[in-house]
Amino acid sequence: MRRRILIWILAALLMLTAAACKQDVTSHSFSTPTQTPTAQTEPETPIYAFSDADIAAAEQTVLDYYDAMANRDAEKFIALMDPRFGYSMDKYNSGEISLWDEGDLLLLEILPYDAEFQRSFGYHTDLGDGNTIILRADFEVSFTGDNMNSCYNAGIYTDWAFVLVRDGAESPWRIYDQGY
Repeated sequence: MRRRILIWILAALLMLTAAACKQDVTSHSFSTPTQTPTAQTEPETPIYAFSDADIAAAEQTVLDYYDAMANRDAEKFIALMDPRFGYSMDKYNSGEISLWDEGDLLLLEILPYDAEFQRSFGYHTDLGDGNTIILRADFEVSFTGDNMNSCYNAGIYTDWAFVLVRDGAESPWRIYDQGY
């Protein structure tokens, strides 16, 4: 009986830890966007055919994200996030949000856009065709000194998904969500 209780407690702690690590890596006071994504139920839903320019612009957003993180550039970081998150320089200056400063994130590679991966990922927003794209990246997390208080472990992360959204074809891509 004690063993069962211990297993349940450990399982609950593991789930809580996993949920904490799904938070945005840039802020310990992450807030959920007001427009909640919903899972697609139809696997045969056609995927919008993005142009090379659309994909390149989305990739540039991911590159800029890693640059902002490496340089601890709060203004650039906030500009890259989808406005539905409510990030602002006022919130940054007040300490309500902060850049992830527990270590270093090094972008290793942005993987080629894959429409089938986007379909299988099952992520859907209500922003209309062509306004949600999912890119994947490989990156490395490293820590200096004793500062290792993070939901990331040091090491290489592969196939990390970035969900980017825009309001229309002429709007810039913004990061809506990220993770596995």
